[in-house]
Amino acid sequence: MAAITLEIPLEIPSQNATGGGRTWKVRAAATKKRRALWRTWCLLAMRRVGLPVATGPRSIHVLAYRTQRCADIANLVGGAKACIDGCTDAGLLLDDDDRLARITYEQSTAGKSPTKRPHTTITVTEGTP
Repeated sequence: MAAITLEIPLEIPSQNATGGGRTWKVRAAATKKRRALWRTWCLLAMRRVGLPVATGPRSIHVLAYRTQRCADIANLVGGAKACIDGCTDAGLLLDDDDRLARITYEQSTAGKSPTKRPHTTITVTEGTP
């Protein structure tokens, strides 16, 4: 299978923006909502391009076009947890375990994207290199 790109109209938040000093119950509820939203949008994107659910290992490259660039990639990776879990729930990955998925991350500002809007592109290839 050649690489397939999914366009998701959601912005991955910085890990710093996902806590905000709230209680663990409030954070957990917010994460659950974000995860469900990512699942829905990933399912729609997979159907749009005809990508079947995973039956084996896959590699994905997550490119986050953000309103503001994160200070470091670790903040992006931490903020992407709900994204990856939601996409796994949708069947994009069998699991986000290192044996079944290779996930790489990149970020840029929304102004450099083709749409000039915050969104996320996920490029999928079968297997793990």
